[in-house]
Amino acid sequence: QSTSSPVPMRTAITLIFTSLALTDALVVASEAAAKPVAAPLLQLRGGLGGVDPSAVASAALTLSAINSAYISLAPEPACKAYGMASPTLMQEWIVENMGFLLVGLTLAGFKALAGDDAAQCTAYGLIPPLVGTVKGLL
Repeated sequence: QSTSSPVPMRTAITLIFTSLALTDALVVASEAAAKPVAAPLLQLRGGLGGVDPSAVASAALTLSAINSAYISLAPEPACKAYGMASPTLMQEWIVENMGFLLVGLTLAGFKALAGDDAAQCTAYGLIPPLVGTVKGLL
């Protein structure tokens, strides 16, 4: 176990195995259920007065992509944007990993909007946090 890593190795391994188990469970669940379609779900509450729900979702995901990329690629300025005057290295690391999680959520959102199944959305959404975990371990 490295002393420079902020995440203990056991925690990282547990997170990886939990993610794999969750993905496997979602594959089993998605095979039993019908393939979801994103557009009817977006219209569930009536939409925005004639505005295409897919366009609204795409715009929101695009803004989320810009925000999450900024947070994960520039954690120190992001810390200052969130009101931390002089963030510690641990705070920067937490904000950076929050950015990786947000990138993953955005990526999963784009995949869901494209009509992909839950397992594929989850798998793509877990790639950025996995990259952040590996970066933290190295």
